Amino acid sequence: MGKLVTGRESRIGATWTCVPELTCSTGFTTPPPMFQVTRSDHWPFGYKKVLEHLPLDLSYGGKAAAEFALELYYAKERGELRSNITSVELGSPWVSPIDSILAWGPLLRELGIVDQDGFDAIMYSAKTTAQLVKQDNWIQAAIQCLHTQEEVRKASEGVDFYNTMKKTNLPEDPEEEDAEVPLMKGPVSKILGIPEAVVYDLQSDAVFYNQRADFMKPVIHIVNELLEKTPLKVSVATGNLDLICATPGNVNWIAKLEWSGKREYLWAPRTTINVDGILEGYQKTGGNFTLFWINRSGHSIPADNPAAMSHVLRQITSVG
Repeated sequence: MGKLVTGRESRIGATWTCVPELTCSTGFTTPPPMFQVTRSDHWPFGYKKVLEHLPLDLSYGGKAAAEFALELYYAKERGELRSNITSVELGSPWVSPIDSILAWGPLLRELGIVDQDGFDAIMYSAKTTAQLVKQDNWIQAAIQCLHTQEEVRKASEGVDFYNTMKKTNLPEDPEEEDAEVPLMKGPVSKILGIPEAVVYDLQSDAVFYNQRADFMKPVIHIVNELLEKTPLKVSVATGNLDLICATPGNVNWIAKLEWSGKREYLWAPRTTINVDGILEGYQKTGGNFTLFWINRSGHSIPADNPAAMSHVLRQITSVG
C-alpha cells in the first residue's frame, strides 16, 4: 500500500498484487507539465497483459482502489478486457474524509494528547468542514480540512498524523520523514528497479492542488456497489494508532454501508489475529466483506506492523 506507479506490479506467489497510483505525479511517477496532471477518474487500462493473466488483488489506501476495482470489473463484464481480479483491499482508507476528520478530536482527547480546549478548537473546525461538505462546497471543504489539521497540530504540539504514538520533534525542530518514505525509497525502490534520480512523492503538493475539488468527496457508494454488484472480496485494514484515517472514523462509515450481506457481517464474530503467539489485531468477516483492526500500527501498516500485514495478505490472497 502506498503511492506506487499504476501498472508496476509485484508478483507474490501465484497472485499479482497491483497497487494503483491515486494520481499522476505522486509516488515514483515522472512529473508531467502541470496541465497534464491527471484526474482521479481517469483509469489507465492500457496494462492489459498485467490484468489478463494471474489472479489480481488490488490494494491501496486512498479512494482509488475501490473505484479502480469497480471499473475494472465492469470493463471485464463488458468484454473490453480479460481480468482475473478477485479482491480489493482498502488499507487505512480515505473513503469518507469527513468521518475521518470528525474522529480526530475525540480520539486525541481519549488518548490524552489534547485537553478540552484543544478538543473544542479541533471540533469547531471539523464541524465547519462538515457543514461545507453538506453544502457540496468541495474546494472550501478541502481548505477547511487543512485548517483543521493546523488546529490539531497547535493543540497537540505536533502529534504525528501517521502514528499518534511516534516520537516527534518539537515544532521548532526539523520535521522527520513519514514512516512510508524510507520504506518506499528503500526496499520498494529496489524491488521495482526505480532509478536513484527519481524522487519519491516529488509532485504531491501540485497534484493535491489540481484535485482539491475531489479530495473531500466520499466514495462510500462505490464500496457499497462493490459489495452489492460484484463477487469481489472487499476488505478494510485500519491501524489503531492512525490519526489520518482514524479507526473510529472507518467504523462509522462502514456502519453507513447498505448491502444485502450487511446482516451477515453484523452478526459475524470478531476474532483475533494471532501471529506466532502475538496478538496483532482483530478481524471480522461477513459475506464478501472483512474488517481488519491492526494493533501497534499507524497509517502505514506495512511499515508499522509487517507481521499483521502479512496476515492480511494471506487472508486476501492465500500468500504473504
